[in-house]
Amino acid sequence: MGPRRSNDTWQSGQEIAELQTLVVTESDRGSDVGIGLLRFAMKEIANHDIAETIVASVASNQVATRFYERAGFTPYLVYFYSRRGGSQS
Repeated sequence: MGPRRSNDTWQSGQEIAELQTLVVTESDRGSDVGIGLLRFAMKEIANHDIAETIVASVASNQVATRFYERAGFTPYLVYFYSRRGGSQS
């Protein structure tokens, strides 16, 4: 799923919220702190009448990927990263 597609172009509503950083200390992981923060953020986004939200995580962070998928997010966009002088792995 994801935003409507036509010719592999991303089509969306007028506004999209972007959740840039959600970090939970290692000692708080598994205690529902993360889902509580995400629910709060999503409520604030809904209060601004924004229907779509994107969030990014480092591709190798499988814990974050599973967290967002369990919260209802679907992988949709792929970002590629390069640093002058070579890429970062």
